[in-house]
Amino acid sequence: MKQSFFQLSLIVLLIFLSIESYASNASDKVRYAFLTDIHVSPGKESEKALTQIVNEVNKGSFDFVILTGDLTNVGADVELKTVKNVLSDLHIPYYIISGNHENTWSESAGKTFRSLFGEDRFVFDYGKYRFFGIPTGPYMKMGNGHTKEEDIEWLKDQLKDPSSKGKTLIAAAHYPLMDGIDNWYKITDILKEAQVSYVMCGHGHILSLLNFDGIPGIMGRATFTRTDSRIGGYNIVELTNDSVYVYEKIVGKDDLHPFTKFGLDGDQTILNGLPTSKRPDYSVNGQYKNVEEAFVIENSASVFTGIAYFKNDVIVYGCSDGKIKAWDVSEDKHPRQLWEKQVNGSIYTTPLVAGDAVVVGSIDGELTAYYSETGNIKWNLSLGKTISGNGRIKGNYLYIGAEADFYKINVENGKIIWKYSATGRLQAEPLILSNQVIFGAWDTYLYCLNKKSGTLNWKWSNGSSQILYSPGDVVPVANSDVVYIVAPDRYMTAINLKDGKTLWRSNDFKVRESIGISQDGKTIYAKTMNDSIIAVHSSKDKMSLTYALNAGYGYEHNPSPMIEVNHTIYLGTSNGTLIAIDSKNHQIKWKHKCGNSGINNIKCDKKGNILVSLIEGKIMKIFPHQ
Repeated sequence: MKQSFFQLSLIVLLIFLSIESYASNASDKVRYAFLTDIHVSPGKESEKALTQIVNEVNKGSFDFVILTGDLTNVGADVELKTVKNVLSDLHIPYYIISGNHENTWSESAGKTFRSLFGEDRFVFDYGKYRFFGIPTGPYMKMGNGHTKEEDIEWLKDQLKDPSSKGKTLIAAAHYPLMDGIDNWYKITDILKEAQVSYVMCGHGHILSLLNFDGIPGIMGRATFTRTDSRIGGYNIVELTNDSVYVYEKIVGKDDLHPFTKFGLDGDQTILNGLPTSKRPDYSVNGQYKNVEEAFVIENSASVFTGIAYFKNDVIVYGCSDGKIKAWDVSEDKHPRQLWEKQVNGSIYTTPLVAGDAVVVGSIDGELTAYYSETGNIKWNLSLGKTISGNGRIKGNYLYIGAEADFYKINVENGKIIWKYSATGRLQAEPLILSNQVIFGAWDTYLYCLNKKSGTLNWKWSNGSSQILYSPGDVVPVANSDVVYIVAPDRYMTAINLKDGKTLWRSNDFKVRESIGISQDGKTIYAKTMNDSIIAVHSSKDKMSLTYALNAGYGYEHNPSPMIEVNHTIYLGTSNGTLIAIDSKNHQIKWKHKCGNSGINNIKCDKKGNILVSLIEGKIMKIFPHQ
């Protein structure tokens, strides 16, 4: 009897250990679908392909789905809602982050993404694995990718969480963690310290193995690749026996195409021969020793706005965490914060000086005038529409866009004088002339309104139906009766102010969105996408080049306007370099690398010092010695 009982107990114990062992091994085995760059447009092949992928995943053996951005084609709300609708048919969980197509051209400044999918980052556990996803921008304008400072802090906190110990850590981003992101090295330093096993990403559309500063990177294939735009596909990842296996899956085909396999134990031999990015180089600052940083203000959030500057040495700017900050900068070495206000959501609108107040718009549709010295509210206007673009104040009036509506507002009391409705999102600062208001929109058009009544004088188009070629983020300049723009179609265009007719267009130089005008109005400046600035005579007859100067900034697409002050041209690049050019002798006066992210705008104070804000959260005053 005793022996029989002992045998029964032993059998029960063996069964229990077997079940426990199976459960443990099962938790070590993970199979998930990895989707990226699905670029969905309603009713197009991209929507059909995503639907087919969802159906395949539902019929297959998957634990979850990870999507690493570029869910849409142009970031439109209707596209995001289409993606959400298709993904809602999945029978398993999915985890999602945005890509540059959601962040650069978002008509809601990211609000729609969050309302549909929740926070634009994720962390979750599956068995012994912990997965992290972080967004990489860029946000609301062209430039390098960028992870917000607050998202970096979140990642640090998550990886330092005691519950992460003992987990195999895996990360996801949209951009490759290389020099396409201005602060990539901050992210890889954090991931390496935590011993993250590998990183998934998208953006490049081709299934690839990459070297993220010593961390294996898996770039997933897009639904439709550049090499074959007819056959849809996606990626499958399996984790087992402390190794990762990556496959390519063609929609509608049964077989898998093995791509790569490597261990999760930190073995970097698979990275041999793969290039990695070089860290930022500040050596240029040693070449121009006549430039001094009067002060640097470091913020704990990113900054996507320019600076409002008051003549009494007060500056105001907005942050990505919704804070509005005012500083007294009268003492160069010791700036002093005056006040701080909190609003909901990131701020993308550059604050504007309105007498003794500053006007700031928010993505929640609130337009507020704060007294510059105290931060007390002078007036508030609820427009109920996302304000993500820059306005301009002329006289007693503010001219600004909110989504597709353009307003003229009394800056003393916040009363609306008139409203005009365009058909696309308004982003760039308008040009205000004696009788006209001129602005571009993300609907292919440049608009000219009657300044007094708000009625349409004319609207101009380059003839393309491609929305991403719109003059949506260029600040027009004008001389006499000609308006000049540069746009993502890489043309410089001269337009007749009277009737909106094209006078001339030229793509001899690959210009894009960054333009300026000389103090005397006789020269138009533009930044090309590779190294050079051009100076063009302000002619209505043809494009007449005055000179071109190689400024040596490399590949470039920062839309920050160029300005001229005291015969010096200033331009800011997407890698944080401020360049000063003598407009008389057409020579570079100096360069200063202020940081490693885009310069938002450039201001000159009453002493001739230069003020800049950088996306990475720096506010800096530059003092050039004569």
